[in-house]
Amino acid sequence: MTLTPVGSCRIVNPIKRAQPYFHFQANFKRVYGFTHTSSEALQQIRFMLGMTDIPERVRPFIFRPAIRDTLSEQHTPSDVYIVEISSQKKIMAYGCCLQINYLTRYFSDFFSQPERARIYWSLATPEQAQKRDAYLNEDPCFAGLSVDDKALLKSLHVEQMDEHAIDADMQEIVRILGRDNVIFMTHIDALTQTGNVIPSRSRLIHHVENIASRMGIPCINPTHLMATSTMGQKRALEKNGDDLTHYTDFFGDTIVAALFKTVIHGRINPVDDTLQAKQDQMSLLVSDIHQWLANDDIVAASQAVFCALREQPHDPTWVQLRAVIFNRLGHYEQAYQDIVDVETHIGMTDSTLRCRLKALSGLKHWQDALLDGRNHAVQ
Repeated sequence: MTLTPVGSCRIVNPIKRAQPYFHFQANFKRVYGFTHTSSEALQQIRFMLGMTDIPERVRPFIFRPAIRDTLSEQHTPSDVYIVEISSQKKIMAYGCCLQINYLTRYFSDFFSQPERARIYWSLATPEQAQKRDAYLNEDPCFAGLSVDDKALLKSLHVEQMDEHAIDADMQEIVRILGRDNVIFMTHIDALTQTGNVIPSRSRLIHHVENIASRMGIPCINPTHLMATSTMGQKRALEKNGDDLTHYTDFFGDTIVAALFKTVIHGRINPVDDTLQAKQDQMSLLVSDIHQWLANDDIVAASQAVFCALREQPHDPTWVQLRAVIFNRLGHYEQAYQDIVDVETHIGMTDSTLRCRLKALSGLKHWQDALLDGRNHAVQ
């Protein structure tokens, strides 16, 4: 079975990690980067299948740097596509959806001043185009940009997508990929430090779920998994639950396990209850190990990891945790080798990149660390 995730790190990274355990092949042929809006996802799918191209002048704001040399490959259709829709803020230029993280990185000097960034984004609508251009023409940082960069900043506009626009995109995604091949996924309705949800995110989650329901397409809302008594926001989200955009590895793996158990196994592969029980036990142990590491209990974490490795010496989850432990102990050479081995099996994820960079920094391989960070920074 082949599976392609279209979305952010919240679904791409767990899918990579899940390959050895659910016996499928992740298909990333012609997947150029992460997406957030429904229009970005649709653009990615059309490009992936060779239905459209991306003009060279906007590729730096859409393509992940490390992916550009592999775009000549052909994408063979997958059995399953998981399409995450996590934003309704669409950024357009020259008829293409841009990736805001790549955009702000490229124009890092321009957006480094908060007040200038605030004013620019407040004017980045077709109705405010004249005011935006007048503001830019008086800005000294803008004056120092190239002709092409100036033109892009003046052509860019932001649109807050409504339910009808999202509905149209989702309908087209299903038409292209086939209704039996698509699973939609929402963002997570997490609570801020004041105990409130983010209203715009809540509305988007509601819209995506409703549209998918009307279409008869499965839709996974991770909020329901986070709400279980064994999970909770502190275990589900990074920074002890305060990072509302990044999942812990444990929670990401829980989402994928739920996907297979509730949707994919029913469609394609029958569920193996014995295998599922082992995977559940493994997930709980991994969660305990991460908690021990967070509490600086390196002894308990090491004992659990090395015990697991005796039974499964090449399992990527245990090898990666061993790399984390080696980094803590200053054994950077072995940590680096371990993480290279893991990435050979599952590809690069947020957590493998962090582990790799820590090992390279420990070895004082600054240039290699900088190059890896630039080429593979996950957005």
